[in-house]
Amino acid sequence: ALQLAHTAKARALALLNSAELMILRAAAGPEAIALLEDALVQARAWPHPVIEAMILHRLANAHFLSGRLGASRQVMQQTLQAYSALGDVAGMAAMLVNLGALSLTLLEDVHEIRRYVEQALELQEAAGNRQIETIGRINLSAVYLIEGEYLQALEQAAAALALASNLRHRRFQALAFDCLGQVYATLGDLASAEAHCGESLARARLSGHTGQQAEALRGMADLRLRAGDHEAARQLAQELHSLAADSLPPRFVGDAWRLLGHVHTARQDLASAAAAYQQAVQAYDASTHRYLQMESLAGLAEVALAEDRLADAQGYVERIFAWWQPARLAANQQPERIYLAVYRVLQASNDPRAVDVLRQAQAFLQERAARLPDAAMRQRYLEATGHRQEIIRLAQSMR
Repeated sequence: ALQLAHTAKARALALLNSAELMILRAAAGPEAIALLEDALVQARAWPHPVIEAMILHRLANAHFLSGRLGASRQVMQQTLQAYSALGDVAGMAAMLVNLGALSLTLLEDVHEIRRYVEQALELQEAAGNRQIETIGRINLSAVYLIEGEYLQALEQAAAALALASNLRHRRFQALAFDCLGQVYATLGDLASAEAHCGESLARARLSGHTGQQAEALRGMADLRLRAGDHEAARQLAQELHSLAADSLPPRFVGDAWRLLGHVHTARQDLASAAAAYQQAVQAYDASTHRYLQMESLAGLAEVALAEDRLADAQGYVERIFAWWQPARLAANQQPERIYLAVYRVLQASNDPRAVDVLRQAQAFLQERAARLPDAAMRQRYLEATGHRQEIIRLAQSMR
């Protein structure tokens, strides 16, 4: 088709189709981006504003999938303007959801994420696109989880699950179940968490979507780790690594190595733990979620401190401080582990920052517990992990 294309219209459409095939094959790299940029030039020469908006939309997604987040944000803003000029409410809502997802990846401003998603949901009422609403509510649930608004996170995830079930969309169902499982696990309700994470994994396998299978495997492995079932966590992490190493973004490889590092640490195999954490840090550093390396750096600090390598432990802590921000801490699977590792290294170094870190950790737990409606839920949350219990004990002894 490209060879036969003699007009701007024919060339724009042929280039767009070629790029879309690449993206479907998970090959949203420089070649796909170049095709879409060429298609954009042809569409503007045509001219055809609708096709131009469509190409911009695909170009924004291609930049996002290839990890070029700055370029993706810029093109998303252009796409939003193009849809707005066309009066395309569904397109505007979809792009606002995408901007929310990008902001959720960067985690620079949690309020910005919520604003994008809430605007998308308002527009969706006019557009009537239930898929957009489903993804919007899933993203909103993730924001509430990061902010410690656990009941709102459950409410949004449950609404997303109802929508996904009506749509009979297995991937969206898997996403919603995973959100519910993560919130229940954070609250310390492991039975509910396991039921929802299990449903997420089952639907992800049925969907055939490898990225969603990876998300579900990570959620189930983290849950097994919380429950102390280290062998099951290891097996799930190995399966995640096998799935991710072939074609998925490096973040999933980082998740697998992080989980394996925690398993080795629990088994007192410090050499293997250190090797796994190093692999995790490298993978996260090459990903769009670089701040997720904080937990693995904390694991390396724990290992170094246990082996009396205080200078190395201090180095890992300073690297953690480069990402130190409440939302990014909360986005890691075990933020309390990070707080505790940093405190212990600073305390061993007689660093005056140790007291402030412990106070931050205590405030992190107390503020979130205070939002829960009854004493039983608050107690279960505070006692859900050994790291939380240790933070509370240390904070009380500091008084």
